[in-house]
Amino acid sequence: MSKTNANPKMKIFIFLVVFFHSFFLFSQNGSINGRIMDDENDPLSFVTVLIYDGEASEPFNGITTDENGVFSFSGIEEKEYRITFSFI
Repeated sequence: MSKTNANPKMKIFIFLVVFFHSFFLFSQNGSINGRIMDDENDPLSFVTVLIYDGEASEPFNGITTDENGVFSFSGIEEKEYRITFSFI
């Protein structure tokens, strides 16, 4: 039986598709987790946590802490963000 080689352009195309698909999946695997505490180390419940992309003026995501003061952003790109907290 003769062995046939795949078209070199097809090999490059398949490599690029796999590479960029993997890069996209990897870039969305970051997470930011934390716990908001007061001056006496008691957790602060229902604090609004907003996350901004760099110096953007509008947040792209926001959550509130749970009853233990815990918050978590997941599935975000691994890079630097600005986070603000507000509590009434």
